[in-house]
Amino acid sequence: MRNVTLESTVNQTTCSPLSLDDYRKFLMYKERSVENLDFYLWFRSYQIRFSQLPKDVIDILTPCRSKKHENNLSGEYSLQLPQCNSRLSSVQEVQGISDLSNIGQKIDQHFLEYKSQLYQAQPFREEVNSIMDIFFTSGSFSELNIEASTLLQLRSEVIYTTHPSIFHVAAMEAYHLMEGDSFMRFKAEALKNLSPSTIHSRCAIGVVIMLLTITGVLITVLFKQTRWYRLILMPLVTCGVSYLVSSYRGICAAKVYARMREIKPHELFPLSNTDIPTVVERQYSEVEVVDSAIIREQQRILLIAFLHIILLTIFLMFLILLVPEAWS
Repeated sequence: MRNVTLESTVNQTTCSPLSLDDYRKFLMYKERSVENLDFYLWFRSYQIRFSQLPKDVIDILTPCRSKKHENNLSGEYSLQLPQCNSRLSSVQEVQGISDLSNIGQKIDQHFLEYKSQLYQAQPFREEVNSIMDIFFTSGSFSELNIEASTLLQLRSEVIYTTHPSIFHVAAMEAYHLMEGDSFMRFKAEALKNLSPSTIHSRCAIGVVIMLLTITGVLITVLFKQTRWYRLILMPLVTCGVSYLVSSYRGICAAKVYARMREIKPHELFPLSNTDIPTVVERQYSEVEVVDSAIIREQQRILLIAFLHIILLTIFLMFLILLVPEAWS
C-alpha cells in the first residue's frame, strides 16, 4: 500500500475502493471537507488550460516580484502617460484643457479606465473571481483553511493577474493538508472490508460473549468449583476476543480470502444529481476486491490481529484462573 499515494489517486491510477471518486465521496459525506480536493483539482485543470494560451499573453500575465515592480505585480500593466514639459501651454496642447488643477484628475481618470480595461481583458478573469468567492472569501461554505499570509499574498496578486502561479502556494497547502490528514484516514477506511453497521454488530456480540464469560466465572465461584473448570470457558473467551478484535480492525477473515468487501455508506451517495438513478439501482451490499495490493495488506493485518487474539486470550484466561475458588 506504500505505492498508493494522494498523487496516484488524483491521477486516477488507482481502482476502487481507493479511486478518486471514492476519495471525494469520503470527503463529502464522511469528513465533510471536500473543499481542499475540489480546489486542488481545479488548480491542476486551470494550469493546463492556462498553458494553452499564446506565449505573449502568458508572459504579460506572469507576476513580476522584482524590486522594480514591488508595488505592481505585473510591470506590463503600468500606465505609460505622455511626457509633459514645464510650460503650461504644452500641457494644454496635450490635454486640451486650460485649468491646471484638472490635470491630476484627468490623469487619475485615464489610469483607472486603463486599469479597468486591463482587468476585464485578462483571460479567465470571471472564473478566477468565482474561485476567489468560493474558496477564499471569509464565511464561504467552501472556505479553505490556509495560512493568513498566503491568503493576504493571493488577494494582493489576484488584482493584477490571473496567472496560475498566484494559486500555487494555496494549492500546495491544501494538498499537504489532505496528504497528512484525510487521505491517511481514507486509506485506513479502504482497508476495512466491513461496513460500520457490521462493525457495531460484531462489537456488541463480542461484549455479550465476554459478559457470558464473566457469568460463567461467577457460577464456578458460587458453586465452589475448582478453578480448572474455568478452562471450559476458553473457547468462549477466544470467540469474544475475536469478535472484538475484528470490530476494532474492521476486517473479516472470511471476506479477505473470498476477495469480497461490504459497501460503505458514503459509497452509496452520488457525486452529483446525475448519479442518483445509478445509486438507487445498487441494491447489493458486497463487491469484489480486485486490487491485489489491498488483499495483501488485509492479510498482513489479519496476521497481526491473529497474534493479538492469541495474546489477549492467554492473558484473560490467566486472569480468570487467578480468581479465588470461593469468597469467604
